[in-house]
Amino acid sequence: MDAEHVPYPQIRVAIASASALVRAGLGAVLAEQIVDGPGLLVHIRTAYASSAEANFDVVIVHCETRGDIQGIDLTHGPILFAAHSKELTAEDVMLAARQGVRGLLSLSDDLENAPTACVTIARNGAYISPSLGRTLLEHLAGRSQSLENVYGLTPMELRTLRLLARGSNIQDLAARLQLKERTVKHHLSRIYQKLGVQSATAAVALAYRSGMVV
Repeated sequence: MDAEHVPYPQIRVAIASASALVRAGLGAVLAEQIVDGPGLLVHIRTAYASSAEANFDVVIVHCETRGDIQGIDLTHGPILFAAHSKELTAEDVMLAARQGVRGLLSLSDDLENAPTACVTIARNGAYISPSLGRTLLEHLAGRSQSLENVYGLTPMELRTLRLLARGSNIQDLAARLQLKERTVKHHLSRIYQKLGVQSATAAVALAYRSGMVV
């Protein structure tokens, strides 16, 4: 391919998927459209957790369950979330967006646009497949559950999280909620689990980012 006519810049892409079929499919689409030299440089990895030192322009993450979505790691580069449309509910799409991913790619009906999505994200843009965009709009139009139910928080857990975000410690929470400290700790543990975080700091950051706390 003539370097002067290469439509895309050279970018480094990691593909993280437990499915060999998905890895091969994405790799083939990317390599098929942008061949070599100054074109797209594709680094295919089954997982990036084992390459902690590696940083990429885009990390394509194939997710199949809500647990996969909550466990998305943003430390290796901007995330392009990839999944089959039929595997996703409106809540899943909203949750992925709120986890900080930069793009949503449908493997069902938009796979051929994976190179465009990668370049857009590498240039600090955002990309969403039309079918997933419709799903997201339906959610925003109020056709799905409220935000707290996306994470599965109970009213008590949501109240606890909001008090925590306002600076309350364990003792304060126990007094405000009229609960024993042991019960408050149990509530916090459940909240962290549902949000997919490991600490109060991370839970509060997610609460502000997602709009649960304003």
